Amino acid sequence: MTLRGTESQAKTRLLLTLWEMSSIETEIKKSDLTRRLQRKGEKAADYQPIFSTLDKNGAIALKNKMVQLNPKGQQLLERV
Repeated sequence: MTLRGTESQAKTRLLLTLWEMSSIETEIKKSDLTRRLQRKGEKAADYQPIFSTLDKNGAIALKNKMVQLNPKGQQLLERV
């Protein structure tokens, strides 16, 4: 399967969803985040390259199956 929409749209959706979920907790389970992101016909594995890219760019922090939004990720959202 592949992502519905563009990779850029998926990155924005990921960051927005993480930002929303971060209002309750600072670190979010990656599986909970992916579950909220997935659309019909998509798989969790479809989002793995996006998680990797955002982690390398410093927008998010991945550790022990937890995800955290970094200030750089918030700056990316402000530009959208």
